[in-house]
Amino acid sequence: MKSLFANERGVRLTKANRIIGTRPLVTAGYENTGVAEYIGNLKQKTFPKNVITIDMFGNTFYRDYEFSADDNILVLTSLIGKLSKEMQLYFSSSINKAVTEKYSYGKQFRQGSFNETFIKIPIYSDGSVAFDYMETYIKELEAERIKELEAYLIATGLDDYVLSDEEEKLINNFKSDNVKWGEFNITDIFTVTNTHTILKNDIIPNSGDFPYITAGEGDNAVLTYISYDQNKLEKGNSIMIGGKTMVITYQPSKYFSNDSHNLSLVMKKNTNRDKLTQLFLVTALKTSLGSKYEWGNSISNKKIQSDIVMLPINSDRLPDYQLMNEYIKVLQKIIIKAVVEWKDQKIKATRKVVSKNNVD
Repeated sequence: MKSLFANERGVRLTKANRIIGTRPLVTAGYENTGVAEYIGNLKQKTFPKNVITIDMFGNTFYRDYEFSADDNILVLTSLIGKLSKEMQLYFSSSINKAVTEKYSYGKQFRQGSFNETFIKIPIYSDGSVAFDYMETYIKELEAERIKELEAYLIATGLDDYVLSDEEEKLINNFKSDNVKWGEFNITDIFTVTNTHTILKNDIIPNSGDFPYITAGEGDNAVLTYISYDQNKLEKGNSIMIGGKTMVITYQPSKYFSNDSHNLSLVMKKNTNRDKLTQLFLVTALKTSLGSKYEWGNSISNKKIQSDIVMLPINSDRLPDYQLMNEYIKVLQKIIIKAVVEWKDQKIKATRKVVSKNNVD
């Protein structure tokens, strides 16, 4: 890989030097492609767009925007000339496949790892890189996925994204801070227990139907699906907190956990234990606890006993679970609207290209 890209390490940004702004700060993680927050520090190094980043766990992403990065990130710039977006996407996918199989929390990807990493890419018989193949492959893959997305949205009815007057009002209430909030002890909302420990070395990947959950962020923390001792299954329709990483996920079904430092949070009131409400609670927990715990100061069952979470309240000053549920429903519609509009733009652009080619 060192013959294809130069690499540069990001720069650590301390909490004391954080200034809120508009520039993405890339940190280690899969969720939101590693963008943890947006900063405005003028002295913090800014990396150019059209580059690739790799974090210490091997998560690899193409960046088509300027950004800053912390010291757990390697920024890769091309040594083989200017690369198109499609080429960069092909390279980032190849790199991600090569490194995520080898690196994780226990064995982290660093600058020394970069020099030892080899990736597979298409070449011609003369040994030159098949750039045109990469570009065509990514474009065809994108067109195929857009077609599948269009069919899925129609089949599921998700192409209906128009907000009602009540839904518009609900969103505006959140935006204008007209929602009343209250503080609640987390242990008043949830029953908190430590999960079991099932080591990665003791499982057989893809051996069963139950999710094997880790503290990682990708794929809702699901590493694989396994068969194992069912006495060690954790309750589904619950929330899991990665004890060492603070990755918080909603787990819809029973699952196995990789570490007893992880916490299982089961809502005490069965009547409110639905998926959408718990998705709201996941975000509320991240917001309430995210700045308190970090690597080196991890959460625990003992610590969470005194923690609080901020939640919307009703007229009785109790958690307004119905409002939480409705808010997530509206957010789903808004997100689907953006997806549908993006899909329609892509299809329109594709049709123009096809029409032009037919004329030519």
